[in-house]
This record gives sequence, structure tokens and C-alpha cells, in this order.
Amino acid sequence: MYGEILCMLNMSPQERSVIMLIIHKVIVSVSVVLLIGLQGCLAHAEEPGASVEYLFVDDFSEDVPRATPAKWKVYASAGYVTVVSDATTGRAMRITSDPSRQNTSASAAFAEPLARETRILVVEHLVHSSQEKNNMYVSKDGSHRLHWWVSANHLYFNRGVGDQRTSVRLAPLQEGWNRIRLVADIDTQTVVFYVNDMNNPVGEAMRFGREIDSWVGAELIFSQSRSVNGEFRYADVQVWAAAADEEEELRQRAEQAEPIWLEYDDVARKPKEWWQSQEAIFLAERIVHRMDDVDVFIDVPIGSLTVPDGILPTQLNILAHVYAEFGAPKYKEAFHKGLGLLLEAQYQSGGWPTVYPRYKNRDLHLDMYAQATWNAIPALLNAVLTRQPPFDTDIASEFDHSTLESALARIPPKESIKRFSYADYALRSPEWWESQEAEYIGDNLLSWQLPHGGWFRDEAWAVLPFSPENMTRTGAAPGEIERGRPGRNGTINPMRFLARLYEATGQERFLEGFYRGLDYLLAAQYPSGGWPNDYPDPRGNAAYVTFNDNAMADIMQFILDMLRGKPPFGFITDEYKKRLKESYTKAIDFILKAQIVVDGRPTAWGQQHDPVSYEPRPYRVFEPAAISGAESVGIIRILQSVEDPPQEVLQAILFALEWLEEVRLPDGRWARFYEIGTNRPIFVGRDGIIRYDISEIDLERQLGYAWYGTWGESLLTEVRQSGYLDRLYERLPEHPTVRVRFHTPREGAKVAGIVPLKISLLHPVHEASLTEVAISVDGIRLYEGTRLPPQGELELDLRRVADGSHTVLVELTHKEWGSFSQALGISVNNLWTLVQNMHPPTTHNWFGFSETFDFLETADRSDGWTYETDQAEQFFGDRDRLVKATDSSEYLVWETPHLKDVTITLYTQPDVAIEEGLVLEVSADGNEWQSLPYVTLSVEAGSKWNSLVVQLPIKNDADVWNYLRLTLTEGLAKDQIQIGRVVITGYNH
Repeated sequence: MYGEILCMLNMSPQERSVIMLIIHKVIVSVSVVLLIGLQGCLAHAEEPGASVEYLFVDDFSEDVPRATPAKWKVYASAGYVTVVSDATTGRAMRITSDPSRQNTSASAAFAEPLARETRILVVEHLVHSSQEKNNMYVSKDGSHRLHWWVSANHLYFNRGVGDQRTSVRLAPLQEGWNRIRLVADIDTQTVVFYVNDMNNPVGEAMRFGREIDSWVGAELIFSQSRSVNGEFRYADVQVWAAAADEEEELRQRAEQAEPIWLEYDDVARKPKEWWQSQEAIFLAERIVHRMDDVDVFIDVPIGSLTVPDGILPTQLNILAHVYAEFGAPKYKEAFHKGLGLLLEAQYQSGGWPTVYPRYKNRDLHLDMYAQATWNAIPALLNAVLTRQPPFDTDIASEFDHSTLESALARIPPKESIKRFSYADYALRSPEWWESQEAEYIGDNLLSWQLPHGGWFRDEAWAVLPFSPENMTRTGAAPGEIERGRPGRNGTINPMRFLARLYEATGQERFLEGFYRGLDYLLAAQYPSGGWPNDYPDPRGNAAYVTFNDNAMADIMQFILDMLRGKPPFGFITDEYKKRLKESYTKAIDFILKAQIVVDGRPTAWGQQHDPVSYEPRPYRVFEPAAISGAESVGIIRILQSVEDPPQEVLQAILFALEWLEEVRLPDGRWARFYEIGTNRPIFVGRDGIIRYDISEIDLERQLGYAWYGTWGESLLTEVRQSGYLDRLYERLPEHPTVRVRFHTPREGAKVAGIVPLKISLLHPVHEASLTEVAISVDGIRLYEGTRLPPQGELELDLRRVADGSHTVLVELTHKEWGSFSQALGISVNNLWTLVQNMHPPTTHNWFGFSETFDFLETADRSDGWTYETDQAEQFFGDRDRLVKATDSSEYLVWETPHLKDVTITLYTQPDVAIEEGLVLEVSADGNEWQSLPYVTLSVEAGSKWNSLVVQLPIKNDADVWNYLRLTLTEGLAKDQIQIGRVVITGYNH
């Protein structure tokens, strides 16, 4: 508008540019008032201070309508990026999709001298609301550092990959023009957004999409993909550098925009003065703003750890607190809206969705079912009903108590809202299967069955029948195909239930439902033999053959149960058994062809595989194409179930078992994913980037996924202990592996002392091809050579090995096949230990008989001993001590086979030298005694008594001492020394 006036004055473009900048600074508030008058609801844009230095300004008033904007670099054919007249803004830039280009875009470079000095950049512009997606960026060096966009009349931002989600929906947009401001701080690498209201940010400070160290060379880009229809308008574009005196204020406002992570119970712990703070007011303002969002978060949705500023019950609690302090009507209005949404959102089952209205039709879909149903929501409703502070104001006065009471009464028992599983009912009595309850559940299952015969997944189907008015059977959007899931967590569980119910009741409707499910299962199988994750018409990643969560293994086990006539499947007809046999054979063939081969050697399987090429494929963003340490175990067990297996099946099993042994981690577990080619464990967050350290992925994925497990432990234990593994090697003499058989000791054996190690090659014919043999225990090399040691030549000396689990490792190198290792687990039990506490004898009466228990486990002792049990505080807490009854010499003798070590706690009067009367002797036969020197390990002084710990180490391995004698001679008076705990250890050999 102003540009047209200046054009009429016949000014040059340079003159117009200077005057336009002056006009913009002087009358921008007037223009905003005009916008409010024309638009009705466009908020006033807070004007930058006088110290602002602009990096770029363009309101397109200098441009001629239908021409390309002069200040922008355009990437499009003629006519796709043009300036247009607009009744509200005067001029605007319009971008439409250019089908001849990948993207249609316009970019504006920032002024270099100013960009060099600033740390905080402010970008402000008008954008017209749109249903379609249009993109805005701040970019540098060809990389988008900040990315925000409009879609479905909302503003979004792509925040940094380290956060819980990459895409964030910031705020709803009003119809027509909206003013957007973002304040980006290089020092903190965060950005804060304002929408229409330039005084209050719309959300928390968020990390940049990609880091940037300077605004030098950066540019503003408005872009549109060629795949999106529609036109997109931008106006009044301003980019400026924050002045030095404004940076701190902007950072403080950014800090106030940070989310406050509050649980419902945390609210009550805030002190009263906090609710009067600026932080509480900012928090309440954000919550007021969020009540205008399309969706409200009633609970934490799946895939998140928490929700900024708390879930809806928490937010309502906060609003009530702030309203109680300030009484501002806007807080009461927001509370009314939020509580009304909460009551409106309650499911037919009585619970709530995690996000409303996004999941309003997902009743009983457990991933969308709020846990707050049983904690925060009833706490809130009860507090409102009983007018507990802060609900003792008029904030909820307009709500009918009966409505709140009804909502509370409808809440279901938590234990009833759980995934449906046949295992929960399998062991119930025959009478139960004939009951009305069983038929009710069966009819519920039939109501949830999809028209094509399958079920979506294991929701809480047992609770309610499907209601098309209030629920959806699947996650499909309206108008989309409702796809079922063939696996156990979809179709198999209800089929097992219906089969059992038909067996018990003979009701034909249950049989018909079962066969419709079976037809669906058979139809879903690919010609190559695998099953997709979804069917029919699987799309995208769901079209891959799914081993994930043992889906295919469960299907095949289900088929085996039917083929073998396992109860309750005796009713399966011969025609169906023929089809099932063909299906099972195809599935085995697919498994064999899908086994991942690395450097010519088969390994195991991934979570998903291509149904045509058999190659491993990724699924969700954090599930890469890799070899799976979890799903491979289920596939091996299925191959083991093949009757009269051919050689190729045995080979596949053996290669997979070897791979499981090879990739087992030092702590005994397996990783979920192994990199193909290196066998390195890999981890992926929601950014899709492969990393080799779990700590480097986002916290939500660290905690929310099974990255490690003991999946292969029981399988490997079974195949070793049963001899199955050795039998496999025996049946496959050409298998390219060198294997030994452990004769002595056996796997898991308890051993002690010196143990002969007897091993032999499983196939002696391989001996001539060996080039290196090494044997070690816990990494300590015992043997090296080019052949195995002769039988009985090698011994394991375990006398100095710590008790516990240890590993014997045999490493073999074949001149053609490479290196192999084989481990034997043994349990070393070298030592026995006697802990002799000086408890006095006790006497018990049993049915009129008296029996005395003596706890002193000596083989012999003199008579002059007694016990002290008082004044424990003087003896460092020791309540039981043994003392001499006289000043004469007294002794104690213990039987100590293969004695190794003795430790004795003594209590002495100050200035007493124990060497004057303590004698420790050892004997091989209890007759001939030898005195040995002892050492004092520690001395601790007390007020009246000292504590000493002495040790008698046994150093001479050539002598075997089987008895220990402790003597207190006349050199120590009875009141000078007392004996505490004695600990004796010896060898078990």
C-alpha cells in the first residue's frame, strides 16, 4: 500500500527503500491496528527497540504485483514465486508448487556485517494459515538449521535430534494471516516461538534442528514441495539482531519459556509463595494457551517420557492454584474448558484416551489408553467434588456434581483393561469353558473380528463388545482399509480362544469365526512363504515379512499345533490340513532363504525381511536392518520342530547356533541388533541414526525398548546339555567348523584342585588341517601348539583360582576355514570356610526332653573356658566372646582339612602383648604339632579394650595341615584377653 504511494511520487527504488524503512519504524503500530481492524483477531506485533539493527526487511511494497520479489533469490520457473496484492497486508509473496522442480523456494541472505556481531537472531513474518504443508527455514552452508512450517492450520517446529521427538506442534493458527516471531540464541542453541501474541511464547525453548556457530552466511528460505498443491503467502518479513542490552532480557524470557516437568502429585508440594511467583504465572499462561490446541494431552502418549507442563489433570490443578491466588477470569475459563474436555473425552469403557480428540475412537486400544484413568484423574475429580484446596473457590461451581460422580463411577478396574491373551484362560476348568462368561468373551471376540477374518492386535477385547458408534477396530484413518495382524498379538490369540470355546460348547458361530480367521491367515501368506505385519494390502514397512516379536514363529507354531491335532484342534478337516501343510512348507523355505549370509557364511535372521528378495529390512525408525539376537532364537526353535529335517535345515540351525555363541556379550546377554558384517551391537534412537553406545541415543528410547536380553541362554543350554549340538556336528561332517568334545570336565561341572582336561576333535579328520591350538582359563594361556594335547597330558591347576564360575576356552585355527573358539563353563569350588562365632551353648526343652546345643565346632578343647556376653559396647559391638576361666594354659583344636588361612579377632587390655601367650600350631595328623608365626593385620584402640585381628597364612604348599590348635598360655592372664570371631578356610581337595 505504501509502496504504491511512493511509486506515484516517482521515486527511485533506492529512495523508496530508505523512506520505507523510516515509515516502517514510525507507523508499524498503526499498520498493526489496521490489521486488527481488517482481520478482527491479529495480535499486535511488539516493535523492536530503537537499537535494533536489521539484517533483512521486506514488506514487498517496492515490488510490482505479479513480478518476482526483487530482494529474494528465487528457485522456480516464472510465475511460481510472485508478489501479489493483498487486502490485509498490502503486498505479499505467493509461492505455488513448480512441478518441474523438486522444491519451489525463495531465499534472502542476511546482512553480513551485522550478522557477524550478533548472538541472538530474531525472525518475524506474517504467514497465511493453510491446510497443506509449507516450509520455512534458516539455513547455512546448504544445511537447514531451523525448520518451522504450517500444516493443518497449525505451526510446527523440527527440534533437535536429542529431544524426545523431532516434530513439535507449537500452536493453532487463526484463519487468515498470523504473525510468527522466533528468537534464536546461538549461545544456548535454542529457539523460542511467538504466535500473534508477541508478549507470551507459545511453548518451551527448543534445541536447534542442527547446530550453528555463527549467523554469518545464513539465509531465510520459504519453500514448497512440488508434491503439495495450493498457494502459500508470506508478508512483512523482518530479521534483526538483538542489541547487546536486550540479549539478557531475551534469554530470561526464553528461560521462562522452559517447560516445567510436573506430575499431578508434585503440584501439592509447591509452597504457597511459589504460586505467586513469575514462574507460576508464566506456567499458567502457557496452559491457558494450550487449552486452545486441537489436541489435549490427558496422559503421556506412547513414545514419550513425559509431557511439558504436565498432563491435563496436572494442568487443571495448576490453573486452580493460580486462580486461587489471583482470581483472573481467564484461568477459570481455561479450567472450565479443560475439565469439560476431560468429561467429554471419557471412553465408553470408562477410561480416557492419552490424547483427545486424536484418540477419541480408540477405546480399549491399550497404547492410547491413559494410565491417569486410575490415578491423576480420580484424584482430580474427588478433589473438585469435596472442594479440597485449591478447588474451594468458585472455579468449578458451574459443574454438576452428579456429572463428576458419574465419571468416577464409570472408571473400570485397572486389571480389566489389559491385553487379551489366550494364556490367561487356557488353564481354566472345563466347566468355565461352558460358562456364560466364556461365551460372552467369545462373542466379544467375534464382534472385534474384521470383515476379512483377522484381528488388529491384542486389545482389551474381553471387556466390551465392539461398538462402531464409539470405537474403531484398528488404527486405520476413516476411509482407509482396516488391516488385521496375522501374528499372535493379532489374530492367533482369539483363534485359539474360539477353538477351545467351540470344543467346549459346540456353538457353530465360534467355529465359523475360527475358520474365517484361518482363511485370513492362509490368505495373508506371501507366495514366497512369509507373512506381512499387516494384511490385506500391506503398505510400506508393514509389507515386509515380520519375524519381529516372534510373529512368524508364532504363526508357524500355531500351524504345527493344528497339523498335529493338538487339543482343541481335533476338528480341523483334511482339506484344511492339506492347505496348512503347504503353508508350513513354504514358510520353512522362506526362512532358509532369508538367513543372512556374511562373507559366504550363514548367520541368523533380522526382524523384517523383503518378501521377494529375502533381504533384511528396517521397520520403525529405531529398528534398523540388522541381525536380531532376539527373533533369531524363535526361528531356530521352529526349524528344530521340523520332522525328519533335511540337511539344509540342519545346516541352517547349526550356523545360527554358532552365530548365537559367537555374539554373546561378556555379561552373558545378547544385543537386540547386530550390525551386518561386523557383529557390533547397534542402537538407534528416534532420529534414525545408528550408534554403537546405548547412552548416545535419546533417553526415551534407552528406557523404552529391549536393547539387551537373555534370549538365547535357555536354547544354548538345552542344545549343549542334551547333546543336540554334538549330534548336529556328527550328522554334518562337511560343516565348515572345527569342533572339540569335552570329556573331562563336563559343562557346568563343579571342580576343585587339580583337574585333568580331556578333549578330542569331534571329527578327527580335521586334525591334519589345524595350524594353531590354544587353551586358556579366564584369559590365562595354558597350552599352545598345532595339535590338541594328548589325552591326560594337560591338567587344570585350580587351587589358586577364585571360587565361582570360570571359562575354559579352546581356540582352533583351520588352514582353510579360519579361526574358531569353543567355551566350557565350570564352577570352581576350591575352598571351605568355617566362621566360628563364640555363641554360648543354649538349652531347649522339646516335649519334656532337654537338649543342649554347643556352637563351638572344635574337635578338642581344654576345660578351662567360659563365655562373656555383656558390655558389647566395650568390645566394638561383639556380644559373644570366649575367655579363659583361670590363669592357666588353655587350648582349642579344630579339624581343618587342607588348611589355607586363619583369621582371629582378639580383644586385649591396653599394653598387653599377645606374643607373650598366644600360640598357633598346625598338624597333619593331630599328633605332631608345628608352631607357625602369625601376623597382626589391624589394631583398633577402645576406651578399655583394644581390638586386634591376627592372621595365620599358610605358605608351604608342600605340607598339608589338617588340624589347627589355638593356645592361650600362662603368659596371658584371664582378664587380659578375650577371643572373638575365628574364620578358617581350607581346600576341598
